[in-house]
Amino acid sequence: MPEKKRLSLCMVVKNDEKYLSGCLQDLKEVADEIVIADIGSADQTVKIAEQAGARVYRLEWKDNYSEAKNLCMEHAEGKWVLFLRANETISGEQLKELVSLLDNPNTEGYLLYKDNRPEDYGVNSPV
Repeated sequence: MPEKKRLSLCMVVKNDEKYLSGCLQDLKEVADEIVIADIGSADQTVKIAEQAGARVYRLEWKDNYSEAKNLCMEHAEGKWVLFLRANETISGEQLKELVSLLDNPNTEGYLLYKDNRPEDYGVNSPV
């Protein structure tokens, strides 16, 4: 019987080619799968996501993030789901901690800090 996926990285993207590859690179060792809802990219976002091994689902944008996130959730197979935007990262230290928690059967949740990549919008906040 195949082992259940631990962590599904889910993203809602649109024209995020500038940041997407960096975000996916940062999380490739932690996420067991990547599920992306593309809401109308006209750049290389979808190609970058597919090259990284993501399953990409295109969605007609109806100004409804809940619909896009629910689409990701419908396709996510992991026990845990992590939603990030393409310009968000998780520090290396927190990624290591996250990996150990994913293997702990007593873990019920995890508080982490995310950073937004753009220098003019650099925010570190708990989620």
